[in-house]
Amino acid sequence: MATSSRRGFSLTETAIVLGVAGLILSGVWVMVGGMRSSAIQTKFSDLLAVVVENIRGTYVGKASFESTSPTKMMPILRRKHVFPGDVVRKESDGTIKVVSPFGGELVVCGWKASGSTKCETAGETLDVPFFAVEIAVDKKDCINAVVRNANSSLFPGLLGVYINGTKRELPISFSAAQTGCSKASNIVDFVFRLLP
Repeated sequence: MATSSRRGFSLTETAIVLGVAGLILSGVWVMVGGMRSSAIQTKFSDLLAVVVENIRGTYVGKASFESTSPTKMMPILRRKHVFPGDVVRKESDGTIKVVSPFGGELVVCGWKASGSTKCETAGETLDVPFFAVEIAVDKKDCINAVVRNANSSLFPGLLGVYINGTKRELPISFSAAQTGCSKASNIVDFVFRLLP
């Protein structure tokens, strides 16, 4: 009778295979995480561009907004379809919010000429009608959003960016964004002229 020489994997061979598989999976995990973060940043940049364009298109030729209070202004802007439908959400308590791709609320505040702000812009006063798009964002996404979007060539009429109430000079460097976005949860205001 012939004996079979079937042999399974040794413990060492199994450990090597599992180690290689683990390295491959961790590399894929890191790559997917980076792609997701980049996709969220791109979606926010696109949303910011659409909101700025829609506000300017809605108020072209006007000297001011109907209201400068975010509480009154947001429903007016929603009725005028300034925000894409996929970012407008009805909360469980019945309130309607505009949510940024980062998951936090997006608010628009507007001002008349020589008026002061209602958002986190430290009482800015300008001689032109302006508005701010305000987002709540965590530290990592704050740094990326600020560095990527605080660019007046990308957004004509961008007057400034405030991080947690402090105005930062344009363009904002990575180190300035790191300093400004030091909290776990941050408020960022992108302030624009009503007319570019």
